[in-house]
Amino acid sequence: MRVRSIVLLGAGACLLMGSSCPTSDPFPPPPMHSPVFTSLDITGIKTSDAYQPAVYIQWNAPGGDSPTIREFVILRKKQSSDSVFSVMHYGIPDSVSGDYDVLDPKDFPVQGVYAKRWYRIFAIDLLGRPGDTSAPDSIRLCWAPRPGAPVDTINQNIFTWYTIEYLAGYFTYLFLWSDTRGLVWTSPKPNEPSYGHETLDSFLVKLPDALYPLARGVYWYGLKVEIPGENIQTLAVQEFYAP
Repeated sequence: MRVRSIVLLGAGACLLMGSSCPTSDPFPPPPMHSPVFTSLDITGIKTSDAYQPAVYIQWNAPGGDSPTIREFVILRKKQSSDSVFSVMHYGIPDSVSGDYDVLDPKDFPVQGVYAKRWYRIFAIDLLGRPGDTSAPDSIRLCWAPRPGAPVDTINQNIFTWYTIEYLAGYFTYLFLWSDTRGLVWTSPKPNEPSYGHETLDSFLVKLPDALYPLARGVYWYGLKVEIPGENIQTLAVQEFYAP
């Protein structure tokens, strides 16, 4: 009888305290599947007062019967010698499907060397439970092209640039950003790749007549190189002023 009274008292206390007594969900949500990367691409992004190269990471959210997502977490590994991935960004809203990894000039290797970066991603559901982590995906960085003098653009409506020798089967083209308007123009990507020589390869492109003369202000131009097959990319950004 005494034992029965203790059980009843405990049940009554739980009723009085409401939700303070632990309960188990008889139908817990299914586990969260991993998001899937769709692309890793180098582009330019404006930071506080300049444009910088960055890896733009895009992904698709988990499909199927995964529960509602609260946020995404991106992991990164910069060096092949690193034994583990570290958190790059967390708290990415569920409505977002892209993020930037801003690159430091030191992240780009010297001539003849490639630097590799790895990324993984997982989602967290509304209950705070982390889901499966994606398989690693990677991008390789190669050495950047050399811009020509900005005065070329101001006086002749032409951009010039040079790639360092020994690149094989690569594409190179140009982005133009305005300090106030963002991306203004992208030159057409060549239909056929170029093949490097033992000397500098020179390129030039003319701005469309509709853009020239450029409105007065600060601009940046980004010179991009892509080597297909293993997702090898690079981008050099330079600032100039149009009077």
